[in-house]
Amino acid sequence: MALDARRRQKKAEKRKAKERVKHKELARRKTEDIGQRLANVASAPILHCFTTQDLWDDGIAQVLVSRELVNGQVAFASFLVDRFSLGVKDAFCGFMAKGEYLERFYGKVSRRFEVVTLTPAAARQLVEGAVDYAKGLGLLPHPDYARARHIFGDIDPAASDREFEFGKDGKPLFVSGPNDSPARCASIVGILTEHCGKGGFDYVVAVSGAMLARLDGEADLDDTFEDEIDQDVDEETIEGSVAHQSVPQLPTRLAASLRHMIFGDE
Repeated sequence: MALDARRRQKKAEKRKAKERVKHKELARRKTEDIGQRLANVASAPILHCFTTQDLWDDGIAQVLVSRELVNGQVAFASFLVDRFSLGVKDAFCGFMAKGEYLERFYGKVSRRFEVVTLTPAAARQLVEGAVDYAKGLGLLPHPDYARARHIFGDIDPAASDREFEFGKDGKPLFVSGPNDSPARCASIVGILTEHCGKGGFDYVVAVSGAMLARLDGEADLDDTFEDEIDQDVDEETIEGSVAHQSVPQLPTRLAASLRHMIFGDE
């Protein structure tokens, strides 16, 4: 009896494992299909195209582009653009019923932020310009950018009526976000050091009191931080940073990912 129970348990575990693999594959295909679906509707009329005042005030803001479809749905793409260094820090896209889109998507943004309307050409120029600037620094856009960018269709960025500046005061500036781990911060600073040289960029990272003391030369790295730093990054890339313990409360952090703001942790 015990043997039969173990066999049944093993079979059940195999079925569950296969189901998990199947669900992951379906989720992957669904995500990939969104990019193609966006490409298929990229000639539909523009419904909204805008960023927010945070782009100029803090260097990071959402850029949203949506198209109204004949079936009552809205196709949309959101880009979290960091014009100071990271380019497109987050991106996501999808389809919603128009009523749901106006309430959960456009409504939330317009109530929380000061909206600045862009022409479609200016929006594409801004997003792609930020991506190109970041790539020049060795920093790649969020993986979902490749799908979300299909929202632009054949919009010509050369027809833009705006000019956008990248970097701050002539240099890249990296400001860590509330969800950026010490390892990620170290990696980004390492990449910027490699491409720009020491002194060729500025950065502000949120650190613990122990790490702040380390940066000031008063103490050693605490074990927790040291364990989290990517071992491939030279520790010297951390030294000399503009450290600020309250970075997550800076105005820049108001432009948190719209994905998280609307859908939580999805």
